[in-house]
Amino acid sequence: MKLFLVILFVIVAVGVAKKDEDDDEDLWKSYKVEGTLFSIHILTLIIIHLQYNSLIFSRLSVKKHSPEKDIIRKKTFINRRKDIEKHNRENKEWKKGLNKFTDMSDEKKKAFRGAKMLKMREKSIGTADDLPGLDRALPSLIDYRRHRCLRPIKIDQGECGSCWSYAAITALEFNTCMKSGAQISMSEQMLVDCDPYNNACRGGDYTGAWQYIQEVGGAMRSANYPYVSRTTLTNGTCMFNNSLKVDIKVSSYGWVMPYPNENVIRARLQSDGPLPSSMKVIDSFFDYAYMHKYCR
Repeated sequence: MKLFLVILFVIVAVGVAKKDEDDDEDLWKSYKVEGTLFSIHILTLIIIHLQYNSLIFSRLSVKKHSPEKDIIRKKTFINRRKDIEKHNRENKEWKKGLNKFTDMSDEKKKAFRGAKMLKMREKSIGTADDLPGLDRALPSLIDYRRHRCLRPIKIDQGECGSCWSYAAITALEFNTCMKSGAQISMSEQMLVDCDPYNNACRGGDYTGAWQYIQEVGGAMRSANYPYVSRTTLTNGTCMFNNSLKVDIKVSSYGWVMPYPNENVIRARLQSDGPLPSSMKVIDSFFDYAYMHKYCR
């Protein structure tokens, strides 16, 4: 009887392991296929106020690599998926999910950490009591997502560390629209190619971008200088054309001071619009899906 039980346990264990391998293979194939919707039954999650019995994720493009790289990425994907499942079983505040980073190596992820600040701001011991705008009641909520001057989310930057250019351009687009009343889409690629104060796809600082735009007196439109570094993964020859630029006067720029002070930030958000900011991205944040309690 004991021998029979041992054999039975071995068969069951082998069967479970084989099923896990098959599941891994199926999910890996689905993960790579363009436009495929697939689900991982981790636990019941609430996503965008709708209840699902699975976490649904959509790929936007086929991932094609050499057989050698494919094996490495598959291993990374499987290990990452197990870590995601473990986290979601044990963590009730925020959830992880599959995304385009799930099969990506740590070295590849460095390309997405593109904020390379030229000068780190130091904490200020000054007071905000005398700053304009703080003598009035500040709103508890400032939401610019549907504001007419905030442009829709643009093309994915791709594996190019150009997030600094997007941050710089978004603030300029908003402020220009607020002053002129007209929406405008400016070129991030112009900054990637032409800005001498930053390092194109190797990262940069939005304050350096504002300095460059201040010096040349404007920026080109996205339609005249479209973003291509998503696919080229590098900068190209500067094609800035002074006759096609939109005249923009950057009179001043700098950090919100004193720092850190939430009321000063809220006052600046209300008076100036969206504020670019940089943050340290720890490895687990690459798997971030949503925060259960505070997701709206």
